[in-house]
Amino acid sequence: MEDSKIKKWITICPYYNTNMAALLPHKELTVEVRNDILTVLADGQSTASTYRDKVLKTEDSASVVLKYNDIIAMKRAERSALVKGMDVVYIYHDTIDEASHTSDTAVFAACDKAISELKNLVRIIVNEFGGTNILITADHGFLYTYSPLKEEDKVDKRGFFDVDVTNSDITKKESIKRCVEYGRRYAIMQKGVQPDYLMPVKFLGGNTEFDGFAPRESIRIKMNGGGMNFVHGGISLQEMVVPVIEYHYLRNDSMEYKRNKQKYDTKPVTVNLLSANRKISNMIFSLNFYQKDAVSTNREAATYQVYFTDEDGKQISDIQKIIADKTSDNGAERTFRCQFNLKSLKYSNTATYYLVIADEQGLQLPQREPFQIDIAFAVDEFDFFS
Repeated sequence: MEDSKIKKWITICPYYNTNMAALLPHKELTVEVRNDILTVLADGQSTASTYRDKVLKTEDSASVVLKYNDIIAMKRAERSALVKGMDVVYIYHDTIDEASHTSDTAVFAACDKAISELKNLVRIIVNEFGGTNILITADHGFLYTYSPLKEEDKVDKRGFFDVDVTNSDITKKESIKRCVEYGRRYAIMQKGVQPDYLMPVKFLGGNTEFDGFAPRESIRIKMNGGGMNFVHGGISLQEMVVPVIEYHYLRNDSMEYKRNKQKYDTKPVTVNLLSANRKISNMIFSLNFYQKDAVSTNREAATYQVYFTDEDGKQISDIQKIIADKTSDNGAERTFRCQFNLKSLKYSNTATYYLVIADEQGLQLPQREPFQIDIAFAVDEFDFFS
């Protein structure tokens, strides 16, 4: 997992219950109401969790659907037996979703936990199952609002129908009944209803008797219970666009690895912060960095951009460049010193700011080191430079 990189991104439908179905093999997705519940069908078959294995086997009989929590609790021989002879294995992992049902604030710790569990799962797939081609993705993203939501951040379901609907014969009371399903970030309605305060969203290509709608921006639909801060099912990029990580494992004795050994073994050298102090008390200051490895046969030079940001990712300093091309085996000779200039802003000594070390080629995830800034007069009181 450490060597994998995001290959592409996929956009998914705002109505999140269709997304899990979309990850299953199918020619057409449809929906219908069964027992007052909107059910998603793949080529006419239910895609509820108990039916996903059946849907998968319709496409390829040598396939199986498993749950992460089930296989992780098994012994090695037991889980290996489950995937023996299989061409395709779907493994569902829902650590983040489970945490959101317990507490909104638990999702951040759950994200870190999910990454660790997925890394461990990849090792199991490679070392125990003999898997070589692994795709990791999600059925949806999510929005999280840390601050308490105000009334203007919410819309009441009863307010959807403050305007006349398309069909004048449909009364307001009847139109509310035609709302088939709704969550905090979406609503599915029978055709002919045009709710106020929501915007239309293309739903399954428009080939159904239902229309999809979503609140604008980060607005939530009022519902009973908690869970207002963590939401999904809407139209924001955070909810609709998810990464696809493609991990291809090569064994040392494989022909492809032998033919391209230098390519697969060569990695860019990394740069880390050497200075121990994490508190800034001047507008102009310097920090020391070191190049972890020397440039050699399988370690190539790299260029890094280094700068500071606030908690929201907004740049607050100039950008320094580190060209990590040192070849010396002596670590003391692979150090760099950079001088930074902070922007004339008002800084809080209780806020967290970040030093960012970013690879110019984008082959590695940026490093973020937390800092405190305690400067008495960071902004010129007389504003001479405005």
